Amino acid sequence: MITKLFAGNQKVSSIGQGCDLIPTNSSIQTYSIPELERGLATGIDLGMNFIDTAEIYGDGLSEKLIGRVVRNFRNNVFIATKVSPQNTGQKDLILSCERSLMRLQTDHIDLYQVHWRNSDIPISETMEAMSLLVEQGKVKHIGVSNFSMHEIFESYDALNNIKLASIQMEYNLFDRSAEDTHIPFCVENDLTLIGYSPLDKGTIVNNKNAQETLAKIAEKHGLNQAQTALRWLISQPNVIVIPKSANPEHLQQNAIAGETVLPREDIDEISEACISTQITIPTGDIQVSVAEDREVYTTLEDAINNKKGYVPSPLSLAETMDAGILKPIRVKKLEGSKRYRYELIEGRIRYWAWIIAKGWSVPIKAVLRE
Repeated sequence: MITKLFAGNQKVSSIGQGCDLIPTNSSIQTYSIPELERGLATGIDLGMNFIDTAEIYGDGLSEKLIGRVVRNFRNNVFIATKVSPQNTGQKDLILSCERSLMRLQTDHIDLYQVHWRNSDIPISETMEAMSLLVEQGKVKHIGVSNFSMHEIFESYDALNNIKLASIQMEYNLFDRSAEDTHIPFCVENDLTLIGYSPLDKGTIVNNKNAQETLAKIAEKHGLNQAQTALRWLISQPNVIVIPKSANPEHLQQNAIAGETVLPREDIDEISEACISTQITIPTGDIQVSVAEDREVYTTLEDAINNKKGYVPSPLSLAETMDAGILKPIRVKKLEGSKRYRYELIEGRIRYWAWIIAKGWSVPIKAVLRE
């Protein structure tokens, strides 16, 4: 397994394990707990020692599972977990860290990340608490997840003598927006970009040309398309990725993908074929449809009221929109509708936050699913 330096001094696997495999408040269970434990242990045996979780995954069950699996070889793995946005006030954050430490059965967290920004709580307060945890030895490194560049700059400044170590955000061959801002910042400041959803939830690439290119290069190297995509992603500077699976076959494939990087000519060919199709769309041209996997707001009134209690709420997220949207929403063309041209398939909270902040007249950035 190819390793990369984290925070300048610690080697971690370039392909890690994302542990968001336990549904929260859902009866749908893809894997049993024993299957998850075996999968995690298998991945570690294969060299994928970077383990990423969060207190919200399975309402803490993911952390408990990791704690049980790694307790006898804790020093052989790098554990990254996240504090939920509603717990980013100083007292709540420290309590959340204590609970995570207990569930993980460890005396320290290698990387503690803020899962999402909560605009109701000053970043300075959150980072002050993070710094205190580092000083106490309970946390080794500090990271942020799903932060805009403006929020990252603010976090960076608030930490003073403690260096921000990482940024986590979605990064795959469909949505490469991280390359415009976040990855260059990581390279310039020696941070790690942790890419989640590296296989775009199994879609991998977005169009026929990209699929054909990826298939050709995959065959050349005796890989499948998922492995080739992972190999391309870890060829990018300062990037590690955290695909999630407990399937033994998929874990084996992920590990093989991390054994070498692609030749430069293959990297360049994939880069050219997999350019993200970003467009700017009038918000009124977008139909907000019901999601299959979660309850969502389909009207502006519902989004403002936020009765489902999402954090960050559309209203609070709207306060950050002056600095721009974190990442484009995702849409697909809508056929047969006289009113709408596109259907919103991902990014509903960001969509409503944009309208709250900008009104209906300012177009929004989107990535088009072909």
